[in-house]
Amino acid sequence: VSLHVMGSLFSNFPVYRKILTGFSVIGVLTLVMALLGFFNLNQIGTSTESLTPYIEEAAHLSKIKATLDSFDKDLERYATIGGEENKEQLFSDLYIAQNTTSLLKNSTDASIARKLLSASTVLDDLSRNVTELTSLEEGPRTAGINEKIVQIYRSLETTRTYYADVEKTLTDRFNSNLRN
Repeated sequence: VSLHVMGSLFSNFPVYRKILTGFSVIGVLTLVMALLGFFNLNQIGTSTESLTPYIEEAAHLSKIKATLDSFDKDLERYATIGGEENKEQLFSDLYIAQNTTSLLKNSTDASIARKLLSASTVLDDLSRNVTELTSLEEGPRTAGINEKIVQIYRSLETTRTYYADVEKTLTDRFNSNLRN
């Protein structure tokens, strides 16, 4: 009954009022949709801000992994060819990995920082072993060179394991935060 009454009232409106009413309804619906869109956009911005630390940590971790891959190749090159340039590149790779690990330790929570401390300790051992290797290379040829290279590769694998564990923890936290 009320729709019939409204329909008869609307049919009695002049044309300009019908057009104005139609545009008003469309305008109100557009305004409601714009407000909802703005609210949702704000929520996306807030979510993105909360995920930024995870993204930065992942970038540091990616840099470390790339540096360790480079170190692996440089070690192989140094063990095969030797040379001052290859030796410098080994130390450069270690320096980058250690500095990036320090940056990562400063930007994470305590549990990840503990894992990174372990990785940092292995990196220090790796650096010490490379120093010993290069000093062996400078002296007369000894059987200890191959043993030192094997030791370095074991330390490198241990370091990669620590960083893989950190990466898994960061990924789990990122996904958890993303769901919330």
